[in-house]
Amino acid sequence: MNDWRSVYRAFKLYRQCDDASIAEGYYDKIVILFTKEWLTVSELAGLVRSDPLFGQFVLRHVDTLMSPEQGELIIANATERCPITAKQFCRRLAAKAREPN
Repeated sequence: MNDWRSVYRAFKLYRQCDDASIAEGYYDKIVILFTKEWLTVSELAGLVRSDPLFGQFVLRHVDTLMSPEQGELIIANATERCPITAKQFCRRLAAKAREPN
């Protein structure tokens, strides 16, 4: 999973397997996309608009496994670099990164 479309495909096929080490794998890819591939967040926003459950799934994987530095970068990206087409999702993302429990 190296982009949002591949994460979405995995979500559609395997969302029922979202626990233990599999959940950690999702977390890893999702946090990497938010921290290292931020420019692709518009693609994510489009997927979330068409499938709100995918948005919930993504946000669920922004959790306490991320480092404080990753959390800070996600908050900065979501508040300072959010594309217009993703504003609503970015607000939710920033809130989740601030309170990842």
